[in-house]
Amino acid sequence: MDEVGRERDPTGARTALRIVREAFAETRGKRWRLLLVAFVMLCVNFVLMILWVKMASQQAVNLDALRPFYEVEENSTKSAAAGSGEGKELASPLWELDVAGELLWDVSTVMAIFLFSKAMFFLQGGGQHRRGIRSLLKECLSVAVAIVVWEVMGNFVLGTLQANGFQDLSRKFDAAFGYGYLLTAVVISQEDVHNFRAVERAWELAGQKLKNVYVVGVMIILVREALEIVYHLLLKYRLVYHQHHVVTTAVSRHDDTTADVVRFSLVAALLHVIMQSFVCTMVLALYRETRNNNRQDIRRNDAAAHND
Repeated sequence: MDEVGRERDPTGARTALRIVREAFAETRGKRWRLLLVAFVMLCVNFVLMILWVKMASQQAVNLDALRPFYEVEENSTKSAAAGSGEGKELASPLWELDVAGELLWDVSTVMAIFLFSKAMFFLQGGGQHRRGIRSLLKECLSVAVAIVVWEVMGNFVLGTLQANGFQDLSRKFDAAFGYGYLLTAVVISQEDVHNFRAVERAWELAGQKLKNVYVVGVMIILVREALEIVYHLLLKYRLVYHQHHVVTTAVSRHDDTTADVVRFSLVAALLHVIMQSFVCTMVLALYRETRNNNRQDIRRNDAAAHND
């Protein structure tokens, strides 16, 4: 965006509204297919959340300490009956649970962007063809490589900024590029490029619309915060599970009931689907806008060259 555009939209609010409008327009005529994708992702997220809750229970972490989006409450304690009679053993860093949660979230979100991408763009032409199992496996492998490369690069840059005291800049970087691996997945799905070339292409597209990428990142953060507020309201009225009283004695052990686990997993899966639907439509709208601008630039350059 040029200097005049920045002066007219210094806060990015108009850009945000335009991207939302374009994302909503992209769904016209495809909403039944998108609802089917959302239902599939609800089932996937439900199963993954149950698996994660089971992993947490094996480490004596109850539902009281778990949150949607595969988060564990900070400074949470293990169930008092998990070990000593003192009932005051602090939880370990639980890094295995955190890593597993991040992996499950990345996998489910990439799956969502793939399905949303196919549902929105498959019948619009643009060279799309039916692809075999081998091509699909190649795409999945490329996405896995892209996630690893993007996460390593992003964490390196983020860590470097934080180590040098640029906390505000690091937060802006995380907001802008935290979901960049999804743009890589769209590139792999739509442009038939793979592995490192796909990551390079995603960085190229993101660099062309840096302000838009940042605006989308901020909107994603705001929507996630809103969903967490909704979760806490549901928790307050005991619609997620029956909250347990915290007792610091050796007899305070309690096991989450199957009904509690199912209810918590279903609520979390629903929040995940809402979040992923918003993220995917925003990323796809951003991708489509950038591609269209590139094509317009190419036509403009070709016309100028022809006139010369």
